[in-house]
Amino acid sequence: MQYYVVNTLGGPDPGLAFVRSPPEGLGLMAVRPATGEAVGAAYPDPADIYLEPRSGIELPSLIGNTLGYLIVSSRMKDVMSRLRALGRAELLPVRIHHEKKRLHTSDYWIVNPLGSIDCVNRSASKIQRGEAGPPDVTADRLVLNPHKAEGNDLFRVPEDPRRYVVSERLANALARHGFTNVLLDAIEALAA
Repeated sequence: MQYYVVNTLGGPDPGLAFVRSPPEGLGLMAVRPATGEAVGAAYPDPADIYLEPRSGIELPSLIGNTLGYLIVSSRMKDVMSRLRALGRAELLPVRIHHEKKRLHTSDYWIVNPLGSIDCVNRSASKIQRGEAGPPDVTADRLVLNPHKAEGNDLFRVPEDPRRYVVSERLANALARHGFTNVLLDAIEALAA
């Protein structure tokens, strides 16, 4: 089975909505939805995000952002839920506002897959470890062991928890439904 990494920046279309700031009131917890840690009761209600000042206003299925969040439309979230692709995940509702603080939509969610799946083929991958320990890890070349990843459709890996990995099954379903601004980069799968 093929696996892909979701590009949370989205495409280069300047007409599309784009976000750089986390939900107001999230404070120091803002990194959690990007790394697979639960936000829980600390999540603000309502959770308001403001579009980047020079951002477009067209609302794609996946809103590009610099936060490392998976911000998707309700329709996309519902398809992922029906496929049972979400596994253990927090679904955090978000309201998106124009820069002038007018509500643009309340039809979006931050999908936060919790934890990670230990399925990286470490001998075939190229992993950079920083001095700060586990949070300071990136994979320049990520290779998965398909046997260990099997049965998971949307997940993170401990070697690079800021990346969202999707299965071929989920990627095909997203394509079939015509979701927009969903850019996927293929990653290699090789048994150890």
